[in-house]
Amino acid sequence: MTDLVLWILVVLIALIAGWLTLPRSAALDWERLFKLALVTGLRGPIEAREGTPEEWIRAGRERVWYHPASRGLLQKLRSPESYDIPVPALAGERALLEKLAAVEGGARLKTLFEGGDDELLYDDPTTLGPEWDLAKILGPGAGWDDLAAWKPTVPEVLVRRAEHHTWAVLGDAALFEALAEVLGDRVKAIESLDELAPLVPKMSDRLVLVARGDTGLFPHLHKHVPLRDQVAAVVGIDLDNDPAWLAEHFDNEAFDTELNRITPYFHVAFLEGEPDLEAFERSLLQIPAVPDTLRVVVEPIDLGVLPGPAADCPPDLLARSLLIVVSARLALG
Repeated sequence: MTDLVLWILVVLIALIAGWLTLPRSAALDWERLFKLALVTGLRGPIEAREGTPEEWIRAGRERVWYHPASRGLLQKLRSPESYDIPVPALAGERALLEKLAAVEGGARLKTLFEGGDDELLYDDPTTLGPEWDLAKILGPGAGWDDLAAWKPTVPEVLVRRAEHHTWAVLGDAALFEALAEVLGDRVKAIESLDELAPLVPKMSDRLVLVARGDTGLFPHLHKHVPLRDQVAAVVGIDLDNDPAWLAEHFDNEAFDTELNRITPYFHVAFLEGEPDLEAFERSLLQIPAVPDTLRVVVEPIDLGVLPGPAADCPPDLLARSLLIVVSARLALG
């Protein structure tokens, strides 16, 4: 009997040890962090010229959309009547669906994001708790007020965070220039995904890949396994993916890495007017099922949508906010 108990204990300890070694994603609302960074970046110049909070909110709503119950956005825009609310429902989610069902087409986008449900973006982020303290996540000198004023300490912290990463930008010259203003030669502009491998000649080198539009990004990473091991994070902006290909190939097994870590795949889209929902669907990433091995290595992170056209979004504002959210995610492991 004693031997049986000891054997059971050994098995339990082994299972617990194995579970503890599995990679886990960091716990923050990344869309909210991204959009807090955006509105904080808008706050600084308005405060510098002694503008009013009302001016800031107006400027924020011109450039930033947020609704705390906007999950499943594509389905809610297409057919709010048939949207199956996951349990538990989010606060205000049922009321939102009723409002969306009462209007049609592009009016749903306006109803969703112009209803004043984004107030929490304009609350003081220092009151959100220690897990939202940017200075603790990124380093001293990178707090929320530092970000608003874009103090020299913020890019200094971001450069240190990127010390072991090369950022590669494909398909967006303006965003490349804005990122390079902060990270200098840590950022490279590329014209083809084939240029990625030479940027990381050593296996210990790491990439953060930023891509916009029709790039063939995911098939490329699927095919080039050693490169996938070197990609620390991916940021997709208005990507033109093949949903059928992603459904078949984008999962935790096909995109596994030799390293015992999770790779975050961020994505953000710009929408305007009566949105092209087919194009929006191609930009999205679905969360892959957990495999039998329980080894989760793919982390799609939906940063939500922003009001288009994309060309109207100041590149420096977008670049700084992406740097904040990606650096924070990588800092938390």
